[in-house]
Amino acid sequence: MRLGARIIKTGIAVTLSLYLASMFNLEPVIFAALAAVLAIQPSLYRSWQNVLEQLQANVIGAVVAVSFTYLLGNEPFVVGLVVIIVIAINLRLRFEKSIPLAIITVIAIMESTEGNFLLFALDRFLLILLGIGSSVVVNAIFLPPKYEDRLYRELNEATYDILSYLRSSTLDELDERRYREEVRRLKDQLIKIDQIYLLFKEERTYFRKVTYSKQRKLVLFRKMIHANQKGLALLKSIEKHKCNLAQVPLGLTKLLQEEIDILTNYHERILLKYERKLRSHHPHMIPTDVFSGRDQVLTQFMSLYKENQEQQDEDWIHLFPLFAQLIDYADELERLDKLVEAYYSFHEQRL
Repeated sequence: MRLGARIIKTGIAVTLSLYLASMFNLEPVIFAALAAVLAIQPSLYRSWQNVLEQLQANVIGAVVAVSFTYLLGNEPFVVGLVVIIVIAINLRLRFEKSIPLAIITVIAIMESTEGNFLLFALDRFLLILLGIGSSVVVNAIFLPPKYEDRLYRELNEATYDILSYLRSSTLDELDERRYREEVRRLKDQLIKIDQIYLLFKEERTYFRKVTYSKQRKLVLFRKMIHANQKGLALLKSIEKHKCNLAQVPLGLTKLLQEEIDILTNYHERILLKYERKLRSHHPHMIPTDVFSGRDQVLTQFMSLYKENQEQQDEDWIHLFPLFAQLIDYADELERLDKLVEAYYSFHEQRL
């Protein structure tokens, strides 16, 4: 079991909100803890971004709850009606993320009408605000996330898996059911990587030098994600056209596998170059094995296609998307290689 920073921050925010609620004699403290859990965000930027929205949504919930309690009481059907109205207003104002917190405010305020109701409602509203404040403080002080390290680690793992499957894709070694499960997993992993990329992009920097470096890394990481997406698209295309590939001569299949091996090795070399484990070249040198192999595959495919064109064999036509994916993947790797070399060339000049 892995305990991430957000899990630990949630626990700290709950603890802080409970202590503060007890210190100010606000009851029941559970509402402050619930607000802290719902208000915690994965990054400081999102915490500051959402705090105003959360405050507005809770003010709306509190005002509507107090108004309807005075007019209609706090019967269960009234509470349900108020929840519907508060949700509708927040949706209209595009405060979707703050709706759960606003509902907690409504329930907390409409729980009882005994005694001085306005004072009771104010106490409950302050409990919610205290929970929100606790989450903001924790996000600002404790365990600042390192999304850059996490992003590259996830990218590296996804790349390794994609390249491993690509190397076996034309050898008929993959179990079909297991393969589909792995493709779905890899697709979900790339979606997760996109989300981490957005969190890294949202992180604020306060020094100009760091900001320039981060902007270049953002471009570089985005290109790495694109390269993985192209590799996964090629893998899916090979599996989709496996029956058509079985109809082509063995020599073309062998050339295709050799080119895939070259591309996967090239992809690995680019990552090693980014990690400074391989030397970069200035100016950029196009790897001849990558593109000469690609040209050989395309030349043989086109010659065989022309030979079989008179037979109107649709199997050949269906293979065009596969080779288009191969070209896209090779071109994307070349662009990524250029970016990696330009990135380190830029930093060496700045030193």
